[in-house]
Amino acid sequence: MMNKKVYIVNGSEDGLIGIYTNIKRAYEASMCYKHGEEGEAVKSYATCCKEMREMGWCEVVDKPMQYTCTISWRWLNQ
Repeated sequence: MMNKKVYIVNGSEDGLIGIYTNIKRAYEASMCYKHGEEGEAVKSYATCCKEMREMGWCEVVDKPMQYTCTISWRWLNQ
C-alpha cells in the first residue's frame, strides 16, 4: 500500500473548496477565495509552506472576524 499526501482547501463560508496533490495548486486555489476584498491579508507561499511544516495547516486568506481560507494536509491510502 502506498501513501500519498493530499492538501485540502476549506473556506469558512463555502466549506470544501478542493483537494489537491500539489501544495502550490492548493495555495493558488486558496488565494482566489474571497480575493480582492478590502481588508484581507494573504500570506505568502513561503510563509504558508513554513506553517504547513510546523503546524500541519495554514490560514492563507484572513479577514479578522470574517472570512478565512485554510489549507491542511492528510495522507491518502492507495
